[in-house]
Amino acid sequence: MNVKYRIGSVILCDDARVEIMGKETLIGVYNGVLVVQTVPHAMQKLCFRLPISIPGKINGKAIFQIIGPEQQKLVEVTGDVALDPSDPGYELPFGLAVGNFVLPSFGQYDVRFVIGDGKPRSVTKFLVRMPRHGEHGYVAPTAPVAAKSSPKKSKPAKSKGPRK
Repeated sequence: MNVKYRIGSVILCDDARVEIMGKETLIGVYNGVLVVQTVPHAMQKLCFRLPISIPGKINGKAIFQIIGPEQQKLVEVTGDVALDPSDPGYELPFGLAVGNFVLPSFGQYDVRFVIGDGKPRSVTKFLVRMPRHGEHGYVAPTAPVAAKSSPKKSKPAKSKGPRK
């Protein structure tokens, strides 16, 4: 079954909450780059918000994947979805939280998604990298200390006489 839908701008964040009257609160929004000190790096939770525009009701299987920098499938979530927009043509927030997620290496990650038959397609990418100079968390590399070949002899200090 081919399902027609469009996905808007995908948002990555630490947490996403649906509030009263349908408002959403997004906490710790990433700008497409996750800055970490070391890899592998464990994330307690990573949330994805995929706004979906659909012309009408959708019933089908959904597949969500995260593909790592070496093209390895790190996450795959499948399930049945039934979406019925109260206002056709407007975006429906589709959220997914991945718990205890490990970023195995630095590099570019690909987020793929599909509803219905077919192969998941890329809906966004994000980069995992170390902090750069001047960014919070940056640790300057330490220079190796050169070994001294022989200690210098210190000269005794000259006396200027008694102080007044």
